[in-house]
Amino acid sequence: RSHFGSSLFGFATLDCVRVMSTKLFLGGLTPSTTRWMLEEYFGQFGCVAEAMVAYQGVQSRGFGFVNYYTIAEAERACSCGPHVIDGRVVDVKFAVPKDEVQSNKVFVGGLPHECTTDALSEYFGMYGTVVDATIQRDRRTNRSRGFGFVRFLRNSSVELVMKHYDKHAIQGKWVDVKNKPA
Repeated sequence: RSHFGSSLFGFATLDCVRVMSTKLFLGGLTPSTTRWMLEEYFGQFGCVAEAMVAYQGVQSRGFGFVNYYTIAEAERACSCGPHVIDGRVVDVKFAVPKDEVQSNKVFVGGLPHECTTDALSEYFGMYGTVVDATIQRDRRTNRSRGFGFVRFLRNSSVELVMKHYDKHAIQGKWVDVKNKPA
């Protein structure tokens, strides 16, 4: 079996279309789940090219990936649920590269300290329906930390906001707006 490397996470190889369409995300893994358990379990659906459990240090992060050689194998594994691994039902779905994830949320930095969530909602409401707006506050003093988040009903609102990136000003101050991954 090959090393789980940059071709899987960065999609930097020439066969990236094959890698992206055959890679599955596995959520809700137990802390004791190993890559060998994943290889054994998912081997029933086809030939597993690679399997991994994500770790931070020595502790499992509770998710992992399985990569198959063919799209048909990945589709078979994805459609044959529920999947119980190491005594727990695991969420299995096709992995999507980070740069392809659609989001309905934006980060707003450089907010004036007197800005309210209502002012934030009102300003961004011109781009679409705002589901919620928050301004991050210092827990001790309750003062604005100068940044927040706006979530829209539709992803298309985020696209419109980003088209006007250099023109956003709230209460006379330019604010930095970034697409927040889902």
